[in-house]
Amino acid sequence: MKKIIFLSVYLLLFLVPGYLLSQTIKPLVKIPIYVEEGNNIILLEAGIDSLATDSIDTFLGEEELPPLPPSGVFDARFTGRNIAISIGNGSLKDFRYGIAGEAVSKVYQIAIQKAGTANTIIRWDMPEGISGHLQDLFGGVVVNKDMIDSDSCIITNNSITELRLEINFNTVNIIHDYFSKPLGYKLYQNYPNPFNPVTNIKFEIPEAGNVSISIFDSIGEKLSEIFNQNLNSGMHEIKFNAGSLSSGIYFYKLKSGRFVEIKKMIIIK
Repeated sequence: MKKIIFLSVYLLLFLVPGYLLSQTIKPLVKIPIYVEEGNNIILLEAGIDSLATDSIDTFLGEEELPPLPPSGVFDARFTGRNIAISIGNGSLKDFRYGIAGEAVSKVYQIAIQKAGTANTIIRWDMPEGISGHLQDLFGGVVVNKDMIDSDSCIITNNSITELRLEINFNTVNIIHDYFSKPLGYKLYQNYPNPFNPVTNIKFEIPEAGNVSISIFDSIGEKLSEIFNQNLNSGMHEIKFNAGSLSSGIYFYKLKSGRFVEIKKMIIIK
């Protein structure tokens, strides 16, 4: 009987939490930040959760990105090199530790790679009770903007490629599981993952238009474009056969109109 009780406690304390951490969960607060240049737009998400750390938390949807693409290709991502955050090459999502009922302030860093000379535009949608401040890394000499409600900041100086973002989470007033007004575009995690050699890639678009999906290796080099078609609005799914690729970490990028999103996948053979 004692052995049964011991095994039951073991399962509750170790196996169940491990299973939960292996699943993608919704963070306590997720704030959308759109980085735009010309016809390109990248969605970043910042926030807090009681399980978040200062590293990559895959169970919260954080994924380390490949190295920056070649010069002239637009890119935006969270990085940590100037704020002592361990997220490697960077991530599209950056969640930090925070709990309901406790006011906290978190600092994020955004790195931008310009594609041309068009102005960079930062847009955000702050929920009630949360505010922020956006500035350049020179102490706010060029960019210095309070972030309240739904607003934007236009950056006309093309030399500004890194930004400091401080968000004040007044968690007393936070609505649990707050999510932004949906952009309408969404790229889902491929399944199964890891896989060999076939996986499914699912995505959603809010309006008819061209959709392309490309595959990149772990150092950011484009290997192939596996899909490029005009589609109607709605949910879509394609199969990807990686029979010609070796085991390793790869990335797939969806582009539709101004929307771009990247996710990581793993091939095991």
